[in-house]
Amino acid sequence: MRTHRFCKHCGTQVRKETNLDYPFYCPRCNENMYRSETLSKREIKKCSQKEPKYEISQGVERLYSHDIEWWLDGEELTFSEVDEEHICSLLKENFVAGELCSTTPDRDEVYGWWNIKRY
Repeated sequence: MRTHRFCKHCGTQVRKETNLDYPFYCPRCNENMYRSETLSKREIKKCSQKEPKYEISQGVERLYSHDIEWWLDGEELTFSEVDEEHICSLLKENFVAGELCSTTPDRDEVYGWWNIKRY
């Protein structure tokens, strides 16, 4: 069930968690969290007015029979063949989400996440 709270890390609307230890869950970060780790709508508006939005590259790729959502930390980055091979190998092992580590043309490391898109 969606709530009126948002993830501190990515700004995604969090859901109520059935796990009693952690009352909230962020589907994008795939993390359980406490109320103190979330933000209200008012706090989100204050943050968005003060700070520029965090720059990420994101997209959806079709691999096997799944639509894979991916995010990379940085602007105008693309999904590489190495990323595709990495995700395919994890899909074969029944993983539904994971981390990405890619490189830019300047040989800088870029980190991100992927998961199977749910409709």
